[in-house]
Amino acid sequence: MSLPRTSRRLSLAVPAALGALALSTLPAFATSTPAQIATSKTNGVAYLKSLQAADGSYAGSGLSNEWAFSAFAAAGTAVVDVAPGGDTTKNARTVYRNLLSTAGWPSATPVVTDYERGTLNAYAAGIDPARVSASRNLVADIYAYWQTAEPGYFGPSANFNGTVFAALALRGAKTQAGAARIPQALTDSIVARLRANQHNDGGWTYQKVEGNPTGLASASDIDMTGAAMAALCVSGVPNTDTDVVQAKNFLKGKLVNSSGAFNSLYGVNTSSNGWGIAGLNAC
Repeated sequence: MSLPRTSRRLSLAVPAALGALALSTLPAFATSTPAQIATSKTNGVAYLKSLQAADGSYAGSGLSNEWAFSAFAAAGTAVVDVAPGGDTTKNARTVYRNLLSTAGWPSATPVVTDYERGTLNAYAAGIDPARVSASRNLVADIYAYWQTAEPGYFGPSANFNGTVFAALALRGAKTQAGAARIPQALTDSIVARLRANQHNDGGWTYQKVEGNPTGLASASDIDMTGAAMAALCVSGVPNTDTDVVQAKNFLKGKLVNSSGAFNSLYGVNTSSNGWGIAGLNAC
């Protein structure tokens, strides 16, 4: 799914791919046999491989399917082994690295979420986002959007999703030694902003609502709630934390028990399920 960068939906996402941490959507309270899970993973991986272009790409020239890399990683499939027709010179990891290294990527008018998307997908593909090439350090690219006047925000604070995905990218994409890439003080600033933008109903949306009683009282959406939950937990907030528990309760309240879907602002859809599950898995 390709979305405008200022969309009311997540400006980064093909959430069905990120949510494919499970690679299937099951009814609430249902169980799956190991064989069913294995079949689901196999079918999911096969589908995602079918999205690869003939030149080995998942992104570029209008394509934005690189979120598949997160699903490959979750399914235990190395992105370097994904190649059209078995042509290893066109493996998805190398092609994506080359794309990220080009001077024209992501665009002439980039936004912070472009670099956050690149960081998360590079990491899932087995590329160190801080060492993509001699000319590309995605972590530094994200840092450039730090808001000095509003510490803790990345990019224009009105587009709150830029801060959510900064946490996911900077805290989730570890160094090669497995360490966090940012100091605790910076993490604390981000977490404070995440907490300040939690709506009264326990969830989040892509918009900034900090200090805005009307915004705080407005309805949250499943997608950003899942993403913000994951951002909190990847930043070290425990799953017993009051704000995390409130977010879980929000998701529980939106669950359609008969199907396992979420009653999203955008209607029942797989994308919202993907993000909701991603948040629950992270916490």
